[in-house]
Amino acid sequence: MHTIFYFFNCFLLVRLFTQWSDDNNSSFKNNLLQAMGVFLLILPLVRSWGFVFLTLVIILCYQSFVLFTERRAKNLFWGRSLQLLFLILFSSCLYGMSGQNLQFSDSFTLLLSRCLSLNILTAPLELSTFFSLQLYLFGILITVQELNNIIRGVLRTIQAAPVKGDEVPQVDSEELKRGKIIGAIERILFFFFVMTGNYASIGFILAAKGFTRFRDLDDKNFAEYVLIGTLLSSSLSIFAAEFVKRVLL
Repeated sequence: MHTIFYFFNCFLLVRLFTQWSDDNNSSFKNNLLQAMGVFLLILPLVRSWGFVFLTLVIILCYQSFVLFTERRAKNLFWGRSLQLLFLILFSSCLYGMSGQNLQFSDSFTLLLSRCLSLNILTAPLELSTFFSLQLYLFGILITVQELNNIIRGVLRTIQAAPVKGDEVPQVDSEELKRGKIIGAIERILFFFFVMTGNYASIGFILAAKGFTRFRDLDDKNFAEYVLIGTLLSSSLSIFAAEFVKRVLL
């Protein structure tokens, strides 16, 4: 079970580094580099040439869909959300129909076991613990990058963005960048609070955020931007954490 999350984590890590910026980087060269990065990360799962071929098919189809959506989607963030949905549905269905079981290769398992045992800090850990961490990493990557795409897609659709200037209002890009980082940290905290059952701390974070933004909330547009973003960020991160808890149980 945890190997399928490692498979998805390879794509999610590449997406985090290549799509963190709000700019469109849909060139053929960038897509080729992304495909190579994903394939190198997936190498520990390679057990046969058939698996290599199947993986290349998935990467090729996924990167083609990325190139299409990055160029054609009117709302870039909705397009990126569709990319993730396509990856999950397409790869899971293809592996299910082929009957291919995802397993780490014997050489990688042996190498990882040796590395864990030789390091004094990781010696108490077992391989099962490392593999279980893939599920936590999956949840963190989803909350940091993928949920951000959904939130920004909603904000852009309803045109709820912070503005500056009185005579000629313009979107405040600096505030959007700060909000993006604050939202990512906020969702990570919510994720771990739910995983540990510490639900009371969620209210503390929301109260602290409201206190620091108290003066700025006099602006109706800014207040709507903060409220919508906060509600979406908190609800989606809680949902993601509950999903990970269900899988672990």
